[in-house]
Amino acid sequence: MFGIYGLALYLVVIAIGVVIWALLMLIAFAIGLVTHPIRTLAIVLQKIAGLAAGLALIVAVIAWFWYDHSKPDFIPTFAGSIGVIVLGVIVYTFAQWLLDRPTRAERRAMAAMPAVSSSPSHDAVINGGLARTPWPVKWWAEDGNRVWIAWQAQQETEEYSRGDIIVEEYRDVEYGGIERHAESYIHHRRGADPRRLIGENIALFMNDGILPVVHSR
Repeated sequence: MFGIYGLALYLVVIAIGVVIWALLMLIAFAIGLVTHPIRTLAIVLQKIAGLAAGLALIVAVIAWFWYDHSKPDFIPTFAGSIGVIVLGVIVYTFAQWLLDRPTRAERRAMAAMPAVSSSPSHDAVINGGLARTPWPVKWWAEDGNRVWIAWQAQQETEEYSRGDIIVEEYRDVEYGGIERHAESYIHHRRGADPRRLIGENIALFMNDGILPVVHSR
């Protein structure tokens, strides 16, 4: 009798442990849904897809090697298993893509990081240390001893309309200094790529026809 009671006690302890584990997983899932809903759902989808594809693979192997191929339900069983495997791989890959994407907070952090160019003086212009623009710099480019910054007017003024893109050129001078050299305006057309417009403007007016690589901040 003691052996039966002892076994029952062990089973009760195991059952309690399983319930506690399930509750903790449920709490973690609920917290994840609140804090990172897309990533949490992607993890769940990935687990389900992996489990379904694994079980389907086992069924496909059993059906192929240990099941009578002449039976009418062989083809639906085998083809269905292959379909589940393919679908599981697609869902797993999509979920992994969601997990690899930066979160909104990470994108904000990356956007707030200072842009890095080929020289500290260019960095100072791009990141606002030397160039005093009325609105934040959104694009930049450089070529040798020249650096261009561009920003967009957020309201109408005497000089430009709202939405206009202003491009400023700065050049390195002697003794490690840098100075503002030129400025041009671009009337931003709806739907047009600002980086392409800025590159064409720089090439046409400031860089002897050479199209620079324009970066976004």
